[in-house]
Amino acid sequence: VVPVLNRYDLLERLVVSIDYPVGTFLLIDNNPESDFVLMTNENVKQQYHLEMPTNLGVPSSWNLGIKSLPYCDYWLVVNNDAYFPKGSLEMFDKNSGKDRLLLSGGQPPWCAFSLGSEVVKKVGLFDEGIYPAYYEDNDYMRRMNHQGLPVHQSDIPVNHDNSSTIGSGFS
Repeated sequence: VVPVLNRYDLLERLVVSIDYPVGTFLLIDNNPESDFVLMTNENVKQQYHLEMPTNLGVPSSWNLGIKSLPYCDYWLVVNNDAYFPKGSLEMFDKNSGKDRLLLSGGQPPWCAFSLGSEVVKKVGLFDEGIYPAYYEDNDYMRRMNHQGLPVHQSDIPVNHDNSSTIGSGFS
C-alpha cells in the first residue's frame, strides 16, 4: 500500500526497487490533477492505481489500502519517497505476520511498516481525524500499548528521503 501526493519520480524509484515477489501493489493517488501512469515491475503479480478526487491524507489512505485488500495476512505500507535495498522486501516478508506491527529500520521507522490482520482486529484502523498527516503513528503506538501489544522495531534497511512532500511545496 503506497499513498502518493506528488514526487512521482520517487515513486518510480520505489517500484524499481522491488526485488522480491509482491502479490498486490496498491497505489493510492491523492493528487486529482495527476496524470501518472503506474509502471510495472516483473516481481509484482497484480497492481492497482486508485485515483482519488482529493487528498485523503495519510491515515485515510492507509485505511483505504487495508479495506481494499481485506483478506491479507498483513499489509506492507510504504511512503512513496522510500525505496528498498536489495533483500529488504524478503526480510519484511519473513518477519511480518498476522499478529504484529513491524517497523522498518529506516528513518523514521514508519516510512515502511507491516501491519497484521489480527492487530487490526484488536487495535482498529488508523484515526482518520488526524488530517492530513503526522502523529497517526504515535496514536497507533499508544493504542497498541493500551491493548498490551508490542511494536516490533526491526533493523530491516529502507532508504527514505524524509519529508519529500513538504519539501516540494506542500505545507
